[in-house]
Amino acid sequence: MNNRSTMRPSAIAVVVFAVIAAIVAGYVGGRFVPRPVGSTTDTMTEIVSSKRLRAGYIVFPPSVSKEPAASDPSGHMIDAIQYIGSELDVEVELQETTWATFAAGLQARQFDVVVAPLFATPSRAAAVAFTTPLYYLGMAVVVRRDETRFSTLDDLNSNSIQIAVNQGGANQKFAKQYCPSAHLTELSTPDISQVLSEVIAGRADAAIADTWSVSRFVAEHEGAIRSLFDEPLDVTATSWAVRPEDTRLLGFLNTTIEYLHTTGKMKNFEEKYDAHWLQLRREWESD
Repeated sequence: MNNRSTMRPSAIAVVVFAVIAAIVAGYVGGRFVPRPVGSTTDTMTEIVSSKRLRAGYIVFPPSVSKEPAASDPSGHMIDAIQYIGSELDVEVELQETTWATFAAGLQARQFDVVVAPLFATPSRAAAVAFTTPLYYLGMAVVVRRDETRFSTLDDLNSNSIQIAVNQGGANQKFAKQYCPSAHLTELSTPDISQVLSEVIAGRADAAIADTWSVSRFVAEHEGAIRSLFDEPLDVTATSWAVRPEDTRLLGFLNTTIEYLHTTGKMKNFEEKYDAHWLQLRREWESD
């Protein structure tokens, strides 16, 4: 009897390919292996024991920026989470996500926290747990500089009006709430400037975005567009998000964020990137 293997070449190729694929997947994707779904181990315990803190991020300059040629993002929120990682003595592993998919990524345990300026709204709070606010943002509306049809939000609430927003973003929710009759151009890009550029290109009558992005964009295109209102609309806290059941991790992040605020470290992170957000005024008193 011939004891040599009778496995056909095609079968051998399949086995070899599977082994190589497993090795490559472990090397390339090992940094972002999701935590086991349904695990009974506390996430905070897993982070400390594995020495890995998985952080999803959404590009939103200057909080989170990413140059086309760069492998890792930058920004004051990235500096903040890296500081937190150093305090825990763990490695922070960053994975990009989007406004539309961050909650699903959390639930799938692809990451432990989403470090992005997420508007902490009641509807979102039903799906995720928000940290204490990092800063506050309002909404603004951009129109062409020579536009004369609009003076109130209600003027935009017409089926003859096209409004540009981000798909899954808070500006999309804002538009649906206040201008339900308008047609929406819902861009999947996280780049706010592309949304605002729809007005300059004439593809939208108006665009909605956060006040910081609008102020910067209007300053760069002052001859073409303007902000419709002087005051921010719907000022809302922006926070990070974790899974609702991760109460220990949430408590730790809240404590650390408050520490970064009171010690001035968060302000230093922001100023490094020329970020100037709305903050609650803090006044210290002593007897």
